[in-house]
Amino acid sequence: MSTQHELLAKAVERAARTAAAAYGSEWSALDDEERARYRALSRRWAEFLGLDAAIGALSTIATKTPVEADGAIAIRTIDGDDAQVVAEETLAGLIHDDTDEA
Repeated sequence: MSTQHELLAKAVERAARTAAAAYGSEWSALDDEERARYRALSRRWAEFLGLDAAIGALSTIATKTPVEADGAIAIRTIDGDDAQVVAEETLAGLIHDDTDEA
């Protein structure tokens, strides 16, 4: 499973590419300086939005599951490999990108 830091880095990279596309730029045609500006913008937005904390919260939530206990709903922690699979699937949407790597 990817670490929280790795997920944040992937999300920032995806946001940089998305921002470039939104401004009509082709990522593969940008030089390193232009890419760095988009990455810096994406990091600032991630900080502003508290994305690092949000990823941590999603990871925690993804390892919990509701179960029925004595006629009521309780939250149970998923242990081991199951928790990692559920958390990875939950967080995959954050870093999924259909564009080609450049």
